[in-house]
Amino acid sequence: MKYLKQLLLTATLALGLGASANAALVTQDILFTSDGVTQQLLGSITVDVDTNESGILYNETFVALDLYGFPIFEGINDIFLFGYEIDADNIYGGILALEIDTDLIQDNLFTDLYYFEGGELFFDNYTTVFDANFDELIYGGVSLAQASVVSEPAMLSILLLGLAGLSMRRKA
Repeated sequence: MKYLKQLLLTATLALGLGASANAALVTQDILFTSDGVTQQLLGSITVDVDTNESGILYNETFVALDLYGFPIFEGINDIFLFGYEIDADNIYGGILALEIDTDLIQDNLFTDLYYFEGGELFFDNYTTVFDANFDELIYGGVSLAQASVVSEPAMLSILLLGLAGLSMRRKA
């Protein structure tokens, strides 16, 4: 029985380590300014970064995105353009470039957002909102706040499997 418990503990820890993905979720707030000075929260973005990669990565998917208080969902919102660049060797530096072209409310409200690290406010880094008649409702500069990085949720499974194994071992 003792050997069976040790085997189960070893298998549990091995499974937990095998389930680990070398990825991180990077979340950043998107900030808006209409006067170049006062910043307001425009929304936030969360992306999944594979830390096995190196160098500048370009990706066209996101985990979570909201703009102007509207959550953006792939498959529900018409996303005409989405992409971002991030340095996999320095994910704490955050997103280097971001481009979004989507509708906020189906066929009624549309937005463009472009951000390039080091770009000029209102020229390279800007957002606009248009109505269905393509009348401009909002125009302003954008910037990104400090990146927040957390490990992939697989780390939770490692922790739980490890605790389960230790619990079983303690009972032995």
